[in-house]
Amino acid sequence: ACDALQFLTGGYVKSTIHRVTIPPKDHQHVDRLGLLYFSRPHNDVVLATIKESPVLQREEYPEDGFEKRGNPVPTMEEWTFAKQKWQRHAGYRESVADKTAIILPGFKEKVYA
Repeated sequence: ACDALQFLTGGYVKSTIHRVTIPPKDHQHVDRLGLLYFSRPHNDVVLATIKESPVLQREEYPEDGFEKRGNPVPTMEEWTFAKQKWQRHAGYRESVADKTAIILPGFKEKVYA
């Protein structure tokens, strides 16, 4: 869903980097609790930049990666299926090429270590 916010804001709001790491040794005995909240646009929402936004106009964020390169802007459903297809193929985290794969024309994946 954060990818959707990045697209809808032309990159003004960045996708979060999701990482789970081992805590420092002095905290490993402490139980951890994570609270997650997931929300996303309906499947039929086109992920084009919200051009009517006064904030995005003022900050000069007119287009997302799809629009800038003249590629079709996906719906939420199209984006979700494309991203899940990429994430589900065998070995996607080991391949250097997959870490910067083009998920859809106009969007290049970034995988952080």
